[in-house]
Amino acid sequence: MTTIYTPRLTDLSREFTIAERELLTCSKTTGELILSDSRPDLQSSSNTIRAELIRYLLLGGCSKLRPHPKQVQITGAWITGELDLILIQTSLALQLFKCNIEKPIKLFDARIFGLDLSGSMIPALYAHRLHTVGPVHLRNGFQCNGIVDLSRANIGEKLDCSKSKFLLGDKQNCRAHVFNDDAANALLDISDSNIKGCVHFNGAIMKSPFENSVYANGATIGNDFTFSRRFFSIGTVDITGATIRGQLSFSNKSTIIAANKDKKSKFNAWEKFIALRADGVQVDLDVLIRNRFTCFGSLDLSNARIGGQLCCEGCRIVGSVSFQQTRVDRTFFWRNIVGRINIFDLRSLRVLVLDDDFAHAAFNNKRSSWDIAEKSLFTNFSYSSLKILGDIRGRLKWLERGSFYSLSHAQPQSRKLRSDVKVFDGQPYTHFAQLLEASGNGRAAALARYLREEYTSAYQYSHRKATMPLDWRRSIAFVQALSLRLLDRLFCILFGYGHKPFRIIIFSGAVVLLSSFYFMETYSRGEMAPSSSVVLTSLEWQSASLAGCPIAQEFNCDMPLRLWENSTTYKDYETFSAIGYGLDLFLPILDLGQERAWSPSPGRGLFGKIGFYLRWIVQVCGWIVVIVSAAVVTGLIGRRD
Repeated sequence: MTTIYTPRLTDLSREFTIAERELLTCSKTTGELILSDSRPDLQSSSNTIRAELIRYLLLGGCSKLRPHPKQVQITGAWITGELDLILIQTSLALQLFKCNIEKPIKLFDARIFGLDLSGSMIPALYAHRLHTVGPVHLRNGFQCNGIVDLSRANIGEKLDCSKSKFLLGDKQNCRAHVFNDDAANALLDISDSNIKGCVHFNGAIMKSPFENSVYANGATIGNDFTFSRRFFSIGTVDITGATIRGQLSFSNKSTIIAANKDKKSKFNAWEKFIALRADGVQVDLDVLIRNRFTCFGSLDLSNARIGGQLCCEGCRIVGSVSFQQTRVDRTFFWRNIVGRINIFDLRSLRVLVLDDDFAHAAFNNKRSSWDIAEKSLFTNFSYSSLKILGDIRGRLKWLERGSFYSLSHAQPQSRKLRSDVKVFDGQPYTHFAQLLEASGNGRAAALARYLREEYTSAYQYSHRKATMPLDWRRSIAFVQALSLRLLDRLFCILFGYGHKPFRIIIFSGAVVLLSSFYFMETYSRGEMAPSSSVVLTSLEWQSASLAGCPIAQEFNCDMPLRLWENSTTYKDYETFSAIGYGLDLFLPILDLGQERAWSPSPGRGLFGKIGFYLRWIVQVCGWIVVIVSAAVVTGLIGRRD
């Protein structure tokens, strides 16, 4: 069995200071040494304690002196020397309150009961793979002028950094003391750590020369993770891949400024830097971004899993926002947001309820929180219900904002220039229509689907034009694209893409009325004739034909039809009805007898000649309308959802 060396009291190199003697005396009683109520600014014999004496006590002392069985607690001391606690194992807690510590504390792979440096000032804390049974407190005036490395630490209770300061001016100075290179990427590194309690940064101030101020990549937090009460950070808060068993909160006038930029930076620069990086984070309860939280830089909450609410309310964001592929099991709040968002990415975001200020802003004639985004992306954005629907047409304008985006195509060999095509995605309209239909608002759902088809048609036409070849096939491709566009517009006008089928009634009525008026005028000019062969071969009709105008209407001459109207045969014949004639021509499934009884005379005037061919056009239109209407009703074309 290997015997581990433990220092003895006589191994300490020089005489004890006044403060050290008091510490040795207190170790026999309470274990608590209070030298001052405030952190010392000057070193003296009455407040100086060597780091090696603290290490001696943590290791259990020797036969001459044993430490207090609970802790080594010192308040108001000036600690000299390097406190090297690498690989130590002790059941005591280290509590250094309001102390001025000259050199970094090293706790690599150490196992202690707890660590409390509240109110103290240190140049750095290196605690990679630290293991504690109790909490770690770096709060209430704690100040670190270097980095705090708690990566891969295992903390038995909470980590509290409230009302602390993490300040570092020269990062090169700091790198010289870093055992783990990854620790030099942030002011405070808790990556891959396991913290069984809460983590608080309430009121903390962090000014980082690095990209990150807080680096919690892959950390596991057993309770809440909070940044509130005027928390201020220059540098990214990175919690990528973290698992949080409680709430994640950014609130109460907290501020994060990305990439060490101040508020005078131009807007276009903020989207290039990330203020909050939470890609892939898993939160069991709520994510709260509210109460005048300010974010200068992008906010990335992509691929997150949130078991409660996602509340973004009453905050200011300048940069981009991404909730891409995030899942929220409860309500997504987006209300009272100010600032300016360059790109608002909600692609594949899934929430249970969407609660926004759209309806309230429209009622008060104000801008909603959606209006601060220059570009929005709603592809596959799904929500089971809307808290307040508001104006339908306004909502459709809201959908339009997030359904178009620019896509730069690669330059193919058939093109000379690169073309930017504005792409339309119809999924947001489809989802919104399904939501409206489920709530019993079928007319609004039909309107949403109609707009979806209209925008899709316009996009397809633009895409065909943008992808036309530049050789001899360009003319053919243009004619094809234009023809498809015209057919599509005709289908839109007549049937509303199947979602406004009653438009065809207006068209049909217009065709019937126009043809009725035309053939009524033709009849009044005497350029209509009975179609019956019996009438045409009768003596009365032949007499009227001989006595009347030979071809067209002339002065002092009556048309044969006018003369025949006075005969007995006319009184017993099918009376001409303009409306009936128009209906009989247009509707192929309807037989009113007018078409069989009357027809225009192409040889007795211009109206008769035009009407002779016009009836064919009316009949063809009727057949097309009937066939397409049947296909629309059965869902063969047009409406499919």
